[in-house]
Amino acid sequence: MQRCWMIRQKTASLACFAEVEQCRAYRNAIIHHHIYDHAKGIGTYVDESKSSYQILVSLDALATLYNILCSLLLEVREIDLLLVASRMWLEFPGAVSGTVKLPNQTATSTS
Repeated sequence: MQRCWMIRQKTASLACFAEVEQCRAYRNAIIHHHIYDHAKGIGTYVDESKSSYQILVSLDALATLYNILCSLLLEVREIDLLLVASRMWLEFPGAVSGTVKLPNQTATSTS
């Protein structure tokens, strides 16, 4: 049970950070773009590997990217909470059942 939970946690963390890295690429493209067609909201961007891309820089596209970034921020906060909870669970495995004495707490019994 513990191993399965930790594998799912690691998979979710890796997926989230892959999305963060992708958003970093979008951010760089938006910041360093040149206007191609102002009326349509299209820009061009040349990345570090000298590859050229066309990107949408319309208000709708930027608002969508902003919403994605806000969602990722929530996911990163949840991952942080999961890491803290798993670290606490590993350090004090009996804390869930109430049989382990936590720091600054008296021992309790569940019976």
